[in-house]
Amino acid sequence: MTSHTNAVLIGSLAIMLCILVLAAVDPLVGQSTLLSARVIKSDSHSSTLALPDGRITVIDIGNLVTGSMVKLCSQQHLISGSDSFRLKRTES
Repeated sequence: MTSHTNAVLIGSLAIMLCILVLAAVDPLVGQSTLLSARVIKSDSHSSTLALPDGRITVIDIGNLVTGSMVKLCSQQHLISGSDSFRLKRTES
C-alpha cells in the first residue's frame, strides 16, 4: 500500500512540475509581431488602443495623446492563444 501511495504522489508531483514549467515558458516562447495602433482614450493610468484588425485593447501605460499612433509588440501565447501587448514607441 505504501509503494502505491508513493507512486501516486511522485506521479502527481511530476505532472505539477510539467505544468509549472509550461506556465513559466509559455509567455517567453510565442510569436511576436509589431503593430501600429491608434490611441482611442488615455487617462493617467491606462490607454485604450484600436488595433489594425478591429480589436480594441487596454494597456497599463497612461498619458498618451488621444488620436496618436503607437507601435505595439504583440506576442501570442502558445497554450492559451491569447495576445499580450507591450508599447514599443509613440509616433506623432
